[in-house]
Amino acid sequence: MISVTAANHLISFVDADALLCHERVSRKKLAKVKKSIKRFGLRTPLLVDYSSFTVLDGHHRLHALRELGARLAPVFFVDYSHEAVRLKPRRRRIRVSKKRVVQSAERGFLFPSKTTRHELSFGVPVIEASLKDLL
Repeated sequence: MISVTAANHLISFVDADALLCHERVSRKKLAKVKKSIKRFGLRTPLLVDYSSFTVLDGHHRLHALRELGARLAPVFFVDYSHEAVRLKPRRRRIRVSKKRVVQSAERGFLFPSKTTRHELSFGVPVIEASLKDLL
């Protein structure tokens, strides 16, 4: 893992295969994200729980990076248990909680795409990472 400071926030570059997803991705959206990463790189790091390595925001970016052959993923780690990280459901029929999100990731049981929304009481830093930087 490599870490750098961006806008007074620590950004880590971690093995993309070490990160755990809790949601599936849409193939249509994934194609658009891959195209964007190839052309412009990444400006937003993945939001990840530091204790479980669960991706909270950035599933499509992570899958795109993996499919493009990237070895590293830029990550902004947060303490998921902290009240500054809020979970909001996007689908009325699917009950979610922070505990269920982490369990889903650890067990490989993935929720449908865009089931959850995570909000922070602080901002996520902007980065500039080209695909070449992450290979």
